[in-house]
Amino acid sequence: MGLPAALFVPSYKMLVDSWAELRNGTADIATRVSISERRIEVRGGGVIDCWSMDNADAARGRKYALVAIDEAAMVGGLDYAWEYVIRPTLIDYGGRALFGSTPKGRNFFWTLYRRGIEGDPDWRSWQLPTTVNPTIKNLDAEMEAARTGMPEMTYRQEVLAEFIDDSTVFRRVQEAVDKGVVSRDPVKGHRYVMGVDLARLEDFTVATVLDLTTSPREVVHVDRFNQVSWQAQRGRIATVVERYGIEVVYIDQTGVGDPVVEQLRHQVKVRLMHGVQFTNTNKSFMVEALMMAFERGELRLLDNPVMTAELLAYDAERLPSGALRYNAPKGQHDDCVVSLMLAWEAAGKQRTGRLVA
Repeated sequence: MGLPAALFVPSYKMLVDSWAELRNGTADIATRVSISERRIEVRGGGVIDCWSMDNADAARGRKYALVAIDEAAMVGGLDYAWEYVIRPTLIDYGGRALFGSTPKGRNFFWTLYRRGIEGDPDWRSWQLPTTVNPTIKNLDAEMEAARTGMPEMTYRQEVLAEFIDDSTVFRRVQEAVDKGVVSRDPVKGHRYVMGVDLARLEDFTVATVLDLTTSPREVVHVDRFNQVSWQAQRGRIATVVERYGIEVVYIDQTGVGDPVVEQLRHQVKVRLMHGVQFTNTNKSFMVEALMMAFERGELRLLDNPVMTAELLAYDAERLPSGALRYNAPKGQHDDCVVSLMLAWEAAGKQRTGRLVA
């Protein structure tokens, strides 16, 4: 006699893809398919239900012999969903549960994984890196490309399936510091870009200048100040632009808005002043690009204790969705980090700049 089973996925968007794959995979044995209920009945009396864990409570009261939770580490509130909703559905049949996922830090999925590792008789745990996946063509080449093309922490998590402690964001920072070098003069023929994090009172405005010509690329100037009027700030930024012949400036306009950036465009003459509105997604991309720069030895820093301290303290918080949110620890600043991140982004997007006369 067939028994009921269920597939749980983290979100409705993921459910759409999983549902399509499941329908295709059961086409030869399905006797009834309900699209509205996401339910497939198969020969022999078995049933497969599909659930989005955007609302795990919707599955309350069901009875299953087997449940599978896909990408479990991405489920916000996985502990609640498992203990209060999914686990009770297995009681009647003495059912089993399968949790599959890429690790996403040391969250509840990690807690469940540890039960099997630590010998709980009711649990079994397996850890299989992508490096042993027999279905990938050109496996060795693909894995080498992934290893060299990702930040170390990302590669270890996404490819090696390791549970990474997210407490350290930027590695090899101190190795990148040129001891005793607090500034570098403009060099004729070199090209420069600048990243600017604007602030008015409590936080600091920071302008970081990056030399595109050197290899590795070098931070040549950092200007950090606060409690200065917008007019005075524009003047200081214009002075740095003129000194280094900068044409490309990436500037954070998330907090100050468009008017301040527009005023800067009128006063500070550059070829491109690109305002960046940070979201968690684009900020994560920029942070990871900077992570890779340090890990690959592609960036040299000035001996600036404030910038070094901010980089070493920079923090990553794991959100319920599984995504990371990057910020300074509570009560600390990250203005230097943001300006450096913007300068590195500008360097990656702008390959040319005005030559220094």
